[in-house]
Amino acid sequence: MQRTVAALRSELELAHQERQRQVQDAVSAAQSDILQLRDTIGALRTSLEKSEQQRIDALQSASAAHHAEISHLHDTVRALRTVLESKA
Repeated sequence: MQRTVAALRSELELAHQERQRQVQDAVSAAQSDILQLRDTIGALRTSLEKSEQQRIDALQSASAAHHAEISHLHDTVRALRTVLESKA
């Protein structure tokens, strides 16, 4: 009887150790997944911020070009007005 109890106890301890190992493996895998997801999120955030900055830069460049063109057109209108007024 004692041998049976000892054998069962040993088997139970082995099963418990195996379960603990499985739990530890699952925790390690989950932590690895979390780190990988954090890295992915960081990379995506950086990419998004870069894209947003490029969009802002493009808008500012287009706005500056637009203002320069308007200024040039105003100068042309003034010059033409001066020419027309001098001929009148």
